[in-house]
Amino acid sequence: MSGPERELGEMLLRIGAELESMFAVVAKAESLTPAEARLLRLLADTIPQAELAPRLGVDKARVSSLIRRLEARSLVRRDHDPGDRRARHVGLTLEGRQTIDRLGEGLQRASPVVQRLTVKQRRELIDHLLPLDPLGAHGP
Repeated sequence: MSGPERELGEMLLRIGAELESMFAVVAKAESLTPAEARLLRLLADTIPQAELAPRLGVDKARVSSLIRRLEARSLVRRDHDPGDRRARHVGLTLEGRQTIDRLGEGLQRASPVVQRLTVKQRRELIDHLLPLDPLGAHGP
């Protein structure tokens, strides 16, 4: 690969690394790992636990471990599905919701995307990146 394709690839890797680093700092301020913070951000609505692993890109055992840690901190709750007692839904507690609000505020303050791009440029960037997002419009 050479030319603009390589330049684009390298640029996306640099930007991704900067965003990952920024996200880790914001998560740490809330005493969370980046994986825990990502899981919390997925829980805007209560969702089936089985949907979390593919959306986080990890295995089910890792999701269970993350949920247990977040439950121990009273940030999430698990409820049985009334239609299938084996299935569980995961949702935020009030404290969990407050935590993701603080995460969002921290990300807004620290994000190079917010700091360096106008609202119009951010919207255009989303439109251009959406076809590349493995989660499409359902991303975290």
